[in-house]
Amino acid sequence: MNLLSIDSISKYIGERKLFSNVSFGIDQGEKLALVARNGAGKSTLLKILFGLDVPEEGSVTWRKDIIVAFQKQREAFPAGVTVKESFYTSDIPAFQVLNEYNMAIEAGDELSDDIYSKLEQMRAWDMEVLMITLLDKLGLGELNDAKVDRLSGGQIKRLSLAHALVAEPDFLILDEPTNHLDLDMIEWLEKHLKQSSSSLLLVSHDRYFIDNVCSGIVELQKDGSVTYKGNYAYFLEKKAQREEQKESEVNRFQNIYRRELEWVRRTPSARGTKSKSRLDRFVDIKDNAHQKLGEDQVEFGLLSERLGTKIIETHKLKFSFPEKNILNGLDYIFKRRERIGIVGENGTGKTTLLNLLAKRMEPTGGKVTHGDTVHLGYYTQKGMNLDKDKKVIDAVRDVAEFIQLKKGKTLTAGQLCERFLFDSKQQYQWISTLSGGEQKRLYLLTILMRNPNVLFLDEPTNDLDIDTMNLLEAFISEIDGAVVVVSHDRYFLDKIVDHIFYLDGTGEVKDFPGDYTQFRAWKKDYLKNKSNEPADVPPVIEETKASFQEEKSSAPKKKLSFKEKREFEELDEQIASLSEKQSQMMEELQSGNLSSDELVKISSDLENLVSALEEKEMRWLELSEMEA
Repeated sequence: MNLLSIDSISKYIGERKLFSNVSFGIDQGEKLALVARNGAGKSTLLKILFGLDVPEEGSVTWRKDIIVAFQKQREAFPAGVTVKESFYTSDIPAFQVLNEYNMAIEAGDELSDDIYSKLEQMRAWDMEVLMITLLDKLGLGELNDAKVDRLSGGQIKRLSLAHALVAEPDFLILDEPTNHLDLDMIEWLEKHLKQSSSSLLLVSHDRYFIDNVCSGIVELQKDGSVTYKGNYAYFLEKKAQREEQKESEVNRFQNIYRRELEWVRRTPSARGTKSKSRLDRFVDIKDNAHQKLGEDQVEFGLLSERLGTKIIETHKLKFSFPEKNILNGLDYIFKRRERIGIVGENGTGKTTLLNLLAKRMEPTGGKVTHGDTVHLGYYTQKGMNLDKDKKVIDAVRDVAEFIQLKKGKTLTAGQLCERFLFDSKQQYQWISTLSGGEQKRLYLLTILMRNPNVLFLDEPTNDLDIDTMNLLEAFISEIDGAVVVVSHDRYFLDKIVDHIFYLDGTGEVKDFPGDYTQFRAWKKDYLKNKSNEPADVPPVIEETKASFQEEKSSAPKKKLSFKEKREFEELDEQIASLSEKQSQMMEELQSGNLSSDELVKISSDLENLVSALEEKEMRWLELSEMEA
């Protein structure tokens, strides 16, 4: 039975087309994910479905007499109400009757049979129990009497989610529901939605969440939408097939276009009325031949700053707030190409630990030291204060006009924007016109374009689309230094981390070798046996741990010979000299005063110089490891 039908709807913001000709339907009990790039209009489409916005064209048809609930990205609750009161003052009929009942009890009024009848008919008592359960599961159980005005943004988002779920609607619309949930909450929400009989349409970037909850995916495009019946892997497979087919069609049109273009140019004076249809057809062929194929693919080849042996070290690191202990005394030496995921329940101090490691907060005990060559990039939850009155390209140029790549190549600010999925038209948009996700992508761009050799990421996947997350994963795979990430995205963690820092809320940091899925299996036993004996680590983890220890305690380090020591000292001077020469050659290339022959020669010389520089840097790193 069809609950929702969307027929050829289109939406514009000014002259900018968000989407057009979008059509799909959702049947009773069906659960679909809506995916698209940031700025494609996902949240706008959800608002249209709920009646908070209207399309320029097309229609939205709901089946009559069904309950629809919408959890928005930003919810506005009445000022002055408490968390609990926000339910009783909502538009949910059962809670309105409960509120009437409570007010009558407080006033000492006699209760009518009508109230009792409504309470029973609407299962109001059951819904009140469900409300208490939801608040507890979403980490709001102890905030019943807290004023909504005093809640954090993440707590407001969770309260909005509780409001949508408690209604037990026929149709549920969720916009990025996993943002601001910790990993345990996400896994609970998955089970809840899978067991629910509600039909579901959700926007999410969480690939595991989509796979575990949804039976299909709707991809929103500028000129329509495509529905895929299957999980995320099926969606990627079928999308690739569609793009291959599209490429074949475009190639065919390009061949026809070349022939037609030759005809148009050859016979300008011989065209009469009979040729008009062919000229009209030529325009259509031209449009089809110049279509943009697929999604932009981002490749990196950034030249990171040289990183020495010492990266970041913590010595007896301690931190506590007046009401809560965060760290009891962390000793750790960060290593090259290490990928660490920090996990734990909300409030255990994950962001605090990142801030301590970045030296943005002072510890209450112990210390953090950074190596001299560390160039830290830090993506924070709050983001940067973007000047909304600037254009995208100007915000990027404020950081750098160009960046240096390997093999002597460079990338201008505009080219870098292209790689970060901002096309030439978007680069000249005002930042104020970008969606929240696009602004987060721009912020990420400004962090990564500084070529950090150590990267900290605090909830980077919030509000980022899947394309941007793939972009970030590609960058992380190339960075030579350490990467430390706080994230609730299990797919992202499994893809990039090689071990986990688990903050259990007591001030202890458990260092677990393995990805998130392996950690999750271990954690169940750990929590079960926490008061008794340490949990048994799964065999695969024991093997990983053993290999770490074997690598660490392998044969004694070879000491540098006299000749190697001298080579090590000379390398510093050689690297500095080559780096200076590289900068001079770059200035010559950008001067605009060179002939074509000179450009070719200097470009060739520069490529040779960069290769020599990379070779010497690798030798320097090799000797520095032996020297340490």
